[in-house]
Amino acid sequence: MGGGQSFDPSALPSPEEIDGPPTPGTFKQLFALADSQADRYGHGWDSLMAATTPQRDSARTARATMRSAFQDHDRDAVQQQAKVLERLGKDLRKSNDAFDKSLGFLTDAQRKQYDDWKKEQKKAREDEQRQHFRGGGDGPPPSS
Repeated sequence: MGGGQSFDPSALPSPEEIDGPPTPGTFKQLFALADSQADRYGHGWDSLMAATTPQRDSARTARATMRSAFQDHDRDAVQQQAKVLERLGKDLRKSNDAFDKSLGFLTDAQRKQYDDWKKEQKKAREDEQRQHFRGGGDGPPPSS
């Protein structure tokens, strides 16, 4: 792709933002939820995922199309898909953030553990992106 990109890769949704929060089983294991907490998390997660499935599916499709366009050096298609992904990412971030705010049933220790886990996930993704760019990888960073 010649001439560089005219979109901000950091505005694109991460795989975690597209996939949504951890599944109820994973969340229960990671943060040692009591059964009542796991039930509340599961109901909220089910509602979130049901409400956002179309956006998540569209984001996955746009991300795959964008990767293909990168490989084909089709700058216009990359930029078009980046715009779609940015819009979808913004909507998904709002939904995911609202879901996170609904987790008031977590103890303070569980909340801190969850917040720390999310920071670790973000740092690992950013490190992976930095390595990709330093290595001169062709195409978008792995998490775009």
